[in-house]
Amino acid sequence: MPYRIAITGPESTGKTSLTQRLAELYDTIYVPEYAREYLDKNGMNYTAEDVEKMARGQVELERQWAAKANQVLFSDTELINYKVWLNHLGWHVPAWIADHIRKNRHDLYLLTDIDLPWVADGQRANPGDREMLFNRFQEELDAIEADYAIISGHGALRLDNAISTIEEYLKL
Repeated sequence: MPYRIAITGPESTGKTSLTQRLAELYDTIYVPEYAREYLDKNGMNYTAEDVEKMARGQVELERQWAAKANQVLFSDTELINYKVWLNHLGWHVPAWIADHIRKNRHDLYLLTDIDLPWVADGQRANPGDREMLFNRFQEELDAIEADYAIISGHGALRLDNAISTIEEYLKL
């Protein structure tokens, strides 16, 4: 199995760009955010059941892509994102999501900081909630005693911070 590294955090914090760049630098592949594809296809009028379908799709994508990875598999988000999303909307979090998060922790989480400006893209909806959501992500990572680092900085500095964290982790 490859090392599994999740890039997670609130919307519009550079997760996708960072994930793509890391996969390129480490000569491997990355698991895209399933929710983006799902919402592009089905629209933004979604239900809790849709979010659960997206979560299952994310798990399945990661399962499929793990066998193709070159030592490291990067994931552009993971189930903590779906748990925080459901909680934020006041919807029930299915037990299987919480169980999966605990039992299938990634080796390392890169929690992207909210130090980048929020940019609308048709799927983002929480420009005023970023600090609260960031704190929720951090609480979830602490609750499962995850190995994680907060990745901040603009442009090349953000990428350099992520690489330094990964390199330090891989030395363990």
